[in-house]
Amino acid sequence: MKSRRDWIRKDIDVNGAEESYKTDPARVGLSNATGIYVRALDQDKPESVDIAQLNKESLLRWLRSRGGRNEWAENVVLILLGHSTTE
Repeated sequence: MKSRRDWIRKDIDVNGAEESYKTDPARVGLSNATGIYVRALDQDKPESVDIAQLNKESLLRWLRSRGGRNEWAENVVLILLGHSTTE
């Protein structure tokens, strides 16, 4: 079984925020939408944010962060969180 330390991502900046995860300012009202929180840059400030607040690119990066890629499941999550499934 992996320890908690093994699950921590290695791409964290000096302030503790995931460099690759960013919020979408239009999604600020979704702060408690899923109850799943990640470290991300919110208006260039590191914060713990609900995954529903992430921009589409960051959300997809987070979904793929533990390895693997499942396009069908990714599209389902995008739809459930109100993102477009087209580019």
